[in-house]
This record gives sequence, structure tokens and C-alpha cells, in this order.
Amino acid sequence: MTEAARACHDAVAEDHADHFRDVFAARPLELGPLTGFAGLVEAGREVTDRGAAPDG
Repeated sequence: MTEAARACHDAVAEDHADHFRDVFAARPLELGPLTGFAGLVEAGREVTDRGAAPDG
């Protein structure tokens, strides 16, 4: 991740987390795969979000 991209992410990360904090409370079937994936990632490692937008 470039420093510019990291700075953009860091600028909105806390607000994003606050806004979506409870989004999975009513969606346990969506939370399960994410929790499983998170368990496979070693602490301190970076993960790339490739997105699912139609253009990319």
C-alpha cells in the first residue's frame, strides 16, 4: 500500500468502523466467513481488499 493510500484509509478508518460496527449483528451467515478468514491471517500481515465493484 502506498503512503498516500494509507493516509486516505487512516483518515476515514475510525468513522467507517463506528458506522459499520454492528452491521453483522443480524447477519451471522455473512460474519462467519469473514471471521474464519481473519483467523487465517497472521498478526501484523497486510491483506489486500480487491473489492467487488463492477469496474474493478
